[in-house]
Amino acid sequence: MINQEVSQIFNNIADYLEMQDSPNFFRIRAFKKAAESVDSYPEDVANLNIYELKKIPGIGDSTAKDILEYAKAGKIAYYEELKKASPVKLEELVRIQGVGPKTVKKLYYKLGVKNIDDLKKAAESGKIATLEGFGEKSQVSILENIKFAIVNKERTRIDIALEIAEKYIEYLKKNDAHIIKINYGGSLRRKNETIGDIDLLVSSKNPKKTSENFVNYPEIEKVLGAGDTKSSVWLKQKIQVDLRVIPVESFGSALQYFTGNKDHNVLLRKIAIKKGYKLSEYGIFKKLTNKKIAGKSEKRLYEKLVNHYIEPELREDEGELDLAINNKLPKLITLENIKGDLQMHTTHSDGTNTMLEMAQKCVDLGYKYMGFTDHFGNLQVANAIQPGEFNKYIDEIEEVRNKFKDKIKILAGGEINIKAGGELDFKQNLLEKLDFVVASIHSGFKMNVEQATNRYLSAFENPVITIIGHPTGRLLTKRPPFEFDYEKVFQEASKNNIVMEINAHPMRLDLSYQLVKIAKKCGCKIQISTDAHSVEELNLMKYGVFVARKAGLEKDDLYEYFDK
Repeated sequence: MINQEVSQIFNNIADYLEMQDSPNFFRIRAFKKAAESVDSYPEDVANLNIYELKKIPGIGDSTAKDILEYAKAGKIAYYEELKKASPVKLEELVRIQGVGPKTVKKLYYKLGVKNIDDLKKAAESGKIATLEGFGEKSQVSILENIKFAIVNKERTRIDIALEIAEKYIEYLKKNDAHIIKINYGGSLRRKNETIGDIDLLVSSKNPKKTSENFVNYPEIEKVLGAGDTKSSVWLKQKIQVDLRVIPVESFGSALQYFTGNKDHNVLLRKIAIKKGYKLSEYGIFKKLTNKKIAGKSEKRLYEKLVNHYIEPELREDEGELDLAINNKLPKLITLENIKGDLQMHTTHSDGTNTMLEMAQKCVDLGYKYMGFTDHFGNLQVANAIQPGEFNKYIDEIEEVRNKFKDKIKILAGGEINIKAGGELDFKQNLLEKLDFVVASIHSGFKMNVEQATNRYLSAFENPVITIIGHPTGRLLTKRPPFEFDYEKVFQEASKNNIVMEINAHPMRLDLSYQLVKIAKKCGCKIQISTDAHSVEELNLMKYGVFVARKAGLEKDDLYEYFDK
């Protein structure tokens, strides 16, 4: 699937265009819109013809031809020309939060910055602070964000890694009749938000043939190692995939071994030793006789050692083994527990689909309720609704309600920016007419802990707020979260019946599961929403559920507007 690759190229083209002396903002916006549409499109755009491509919102004749060119040649000539003509490594530099195309252009002409190494040297030497429009604070921030970018350089978002793993498994199943069992393990199976590499485990009647099929996958860029029981490859998607071929009688124990994190596995082995057993990837064995008593079934292994099966998402050595032993494991939520979505955007602001289209998709998903939350206020980048457009927005929601009145409950909401002082960026009398309000921080991220805490506490004084959207403002692998006094904010939110969001969009997954645990402890209800900007993005709910499961959430921990 080439969607993410094409989307990234379109975003890069937009950045190159923005660096030009006389940037064409219409073209820049067109490429960014095309990038967003391709990224969220559910099918592989490589399989579409030009007429089908042009039916995708945001894709015109030119960008459709670019996609066809990439599908055929693996590159886009126009993009290659822009890269060749540029004196800087733009893709590398704009990965740094706070460094956009305009900043790159200024840093190049003033300080000769061409890449991250140059940027780091300029910041460490104090030169950036001397530039007009920067200062010491900006320089420190750039250095911190360089460190963040380096740490996250080789991490892959879970949605991308999961799709790669599932496609690889699909290929192997289709092309290898010898396979008995196959699954992915590691951090991907634990549903971590970003993944280092992908582990595949397989049992086969013919290990040699299965290993050969593995290294013949068409998406391989380089074979790193090939053997009958262990092989490694580097994919064109820039991620490593390792294969372990396991005897079927040990598949369960191997799956356990390659799923739990190191500390979880060490503690589980200690529990086995106390019970008179030895535990390895090959099974559970009696210490004295070396007799194997479990290994084929992962569920049986856990039941033998700690009484209950532990779901993969929980295997982080955060008390889950004690909970299992003491019969206190939570009954984790599932996607089936989700009855509605309370953050989505339409063509009234920065979405690509109409209200009717979004409502129909929510009906198709089997939801009982949904809420429109287009941007309101002065957020120009999101084409936010202005006060004079409010009634038109409400009127269309009413029309859609009437059309779907017997199928789904439709709520009129809005997403409002929380300003630096905690005020909401829209007229209070209009906000009071909405069914609910999602309040989020979309600007002024450079805050210390005290400033961020006070910003939220001040906002909580406004009684219209229902939900706090993407509470830490992070963008995975791109922008670090801002910090606040989590317990203080969550406790105050709970007192005011304000709900905390798990934003299910894979580029956010905000709150993180660690913070969801704290929010739950402080008494907050949790709302999982997709923040969808298209019909396709309404399918992202499962990623928010992954976060909730890692946090140990049960059905009663969720906020359900429908039950009010």
